[in-house]
Amino acid sequence: MQHQGPKGATASDLPCSAAGRKRAAHCAARFRCERSGNISMIFAAMIVPVCAMIGMSVDLGRSLQTRTQIQGALDAAVLAGGRSYQVSGSAAEAQSTAESHFRDALPDGIHAEAINAIVDEASYTIELSARASVETTFLRILGENGITVSATARAGLALGGSDKNLEVSLMLDITGSMAGQKIEDLKVAAKDLIQIIVPDIQGEHTARVALVPFSAAVNPGSTRVAVRGPNTTNTSNCPSGSSTSGWHRYQCYQDSRNNTAQVGRTNCVSERTGSEAFTDAAPSTTAKRLNAVYGGVCPTSTVIPLTTNKQTLINAINGFSANGWTAGQIGTAWAWYTLSPEWNSVWSSASQPGPYGSDEIYKIAVLMTDGEYNTEYSSYVRARDQYGTPNSPNGRSDEQARALCAAMKAKGITVYTVGFQLDDANAVETMSGCASSTSQAFLATDGDELKAAFREIAFQLAQLRITR
Repeated sequence: MQHQGPKGATASDLPCSAAGRKRAAHCAARFRCERSGNISMIFAAMIVPVCAMIGMSVDLGRSLQTRTQIQGALDAAVLAGGRSYQVSGSAAEAQSTAESHFRDALPDGIHAEAINAIVDEASYTIELSARASVETTFLRILGENGITVSATARAGLALGGSDKNLEVSLMLDITGSMAGQKIEDLKVAAKDLIQIIVPDIQGEHTARVALVPFSAAVNPGSTRVAVRGPNTTNTSNCPSGSSTSGWHRYQCYQDSRNNTAQVGRTNCVSERTGSEAFTDAAPSTTAKRLNAVYGGVCPTSTVIPLTTNKQTLINAINGFSANGWTAGQIGTAWAWYTLSPEWNSVWSSASQPGPYGSDEIYKIAVLMTDGEYNTEYSSYVRARDQYGTPNSPNGRSDEQARALCAAMKAKGITVYTVGFQLDDANAVETMSGCASSTSQAFLATDGDELKAAFREIAFQLAQLRITR
């Protein structure tokens, strides 16, 4: 007889019985089978969006990489366009250069369109934008065949000396050895530098350039009386001496063979003698004035003090002619004087240099020559005449130049030197010793290298920077 449980249930129906446990296990197995089916359905439903997300990340990564490469090409392009504008002054040429450089700088396989090349002549900036469509791989299943990316770059010329005002003095050799092609090469190189560093429109920071053409002496132009004292007249062929208190029309001297020679007064000046020989003290007293030059070659090209007038500088350079010996120490001194605030009483207000040690000013001297310094003065005439007269009281020309360079650099002036077809070891040594560093001493063997040297100096002074 079968045992009856509560309310008529048999023993096999009770959960604690063996039959009940078997039935419960069977039900659990069925539940697991049914749950596995649900997970499969959920996984099947999720696989499409998961794959889409993975595909999207891959395609977006490719588009970001493409944009980065386009940005790099744009940055290089606007710098090239900016350099073109600095050299040529032509907005159209700068735009063309930027666009061409962009195409050349793009990596293989990237096709981008350059748009909106803009040269702003007022702010001295050039801007270039580009866009490209990056083909998708995974997003195609969602109907997205491409992702458009774009980028923009802007380069700005740091007017003046980057973040400061720029004062540059160019000492340029116009001696007889520069005649012919060499003086023409110098004109091209010097004008190129001026075109780069002197903007047509001055910005927050100014850029001014002075010119110091030199040969056997320096012609101070309209400042002659201020720096050497007044002229006087004399009727005697050989007056008894002369001095910086007043320069006679003629001067007589005796050479090393005791021959008396009469020479006429020129408009030029020679080196300063006395205790201020190697300083930038203002020529405010008779003892501090510079000496007049009698006889010899006086260049017609005069010193141009600091100016922002690009055309004035270019016209002066166009008028250079080559003649005379090489008194490099006088050119070096005047490169210093045009940058010295001690000389502000000599210069007009627009040409007065700023103070030494200012955080707002870069002072730069560029000294260029094509030969050995070989001319110094004694008693207002060239010390080395055809008979080899005694040495100058200041010493040899190259020794004086080195002393002046050292004193100039001690005042915080950065000195660049450019030797043009130098074939004398002493001349090379003088140029390298005058430069502020070895990287600021250049040697050029032909016109192209001379232009390249001046251009490198100009690019270091007038820096372009990415502003966007």
